[in-house]
Amino acid sequence: MKKVKFNDQECDVLISRYPDTNIAIQLYANGFPYAMASTNDPELELESDQVLIKDYSENKGMVKALQEAGIIQPLYPYPVGFFGANAWVCELISKS
Repeated sequence: MKKVKFNDQECDVLISRYPDTNIAIQLYANGFPYAMASTNDPELELESDQVLIKDYSENKGMVKALQEAGIIQPLYPYPVGFFGANAWVCELISKS
């Protein structure tokens, strides 16, 4: 299982799918859910190897952590909400 260090916490990475088949990435620390790295927008048409990563609020720094771990490659920002926050459309480069 892939590992990532996020907020000074060593985490296991679980890659699965949302019900609409978009990629979901969740982090676990010590066997317990720690952070949901991805977010889902069913109206955003993503390629089968793309994932939307939440990189604001409690997830600030998530894209960098996943990129450094060799899990994703950022492609472009995707605006979310009304406060100028962005999630990132990323290519999933490691599926395990």
